[in-house]
Amino acid sequence: MKSALFFRTIAVALAILILAIMVTQVFFRYVLEDPIMWAEELARYSYVWMVFLAAIFVTAEHSHVTVTLADDRLSQRFRRMWEGLVAFLVAAACFVIAFGSFSWLQEVAGGSSAALGLPSEIYYGVVWGAFILMGLYSVIRGFLILRDKDATNTASEVDQALEESVGA
Repeated sequence: MKSALFFRTIAVALAILILAIMVTQVFFRYVLEDPIMWAEELARYSYVWMVFLAAIFVTAEHSHVTVTLADDRLSQRFRRMWEGLVAFLVAAACFVIAFGSFSWLQEVAGGSSAALGLPSEIYYGVVWGAFILMGLYSVIRGFLILRDKDATNTASEVDQALEESVGA
C-alpha cells in the first residue's frame, strides 16, 4: 500500500498548504491591507494537484463511489467478469484522456503562470500523469479480477508484486 499512501500523503499535505495559504492571504489582505500577489495562484495550482493526486489514490485503493444495483444480482462468475470489463473500460477511458491531454500539454508548453512564473508544464502535467497512473492501476485491477484474485485493494497487490519481483 506504499504507492497509494504516497499519493494520499502528498494530497493531504497540499490540502494543508491550501488552508495555510488562504488564511495567510486573508490576514494580509484584510488586516495588513497588503495582499500577497502569488498566494491565490499557488492555492489554485495546489488544488489542481491535490485533486489529481487524490484521484490516483482513490483509483489505486478502489475506494471510489460505486453503484452496485445490478452487481448484487449477478452470480459470482458474472460479477467478476463484469468488474473486470469495467476495470478495462476505465483504463481505456483514462488512456484516451491521457493521450488527448498530452497533445494539449504540448500546445500550452512554453507558457508560464502570471504571479509565480511557473512553467505551464508543471501546472498541467499532473493531468497527463494522473490519467496514466489511474489507467495503469485499472489495468492491473482488471487482470487481478480475471485471475480470480480479490482486487479491492489494487495498490497493495501492486506493492506486493513489486516486492516479490525485487526480492526474487
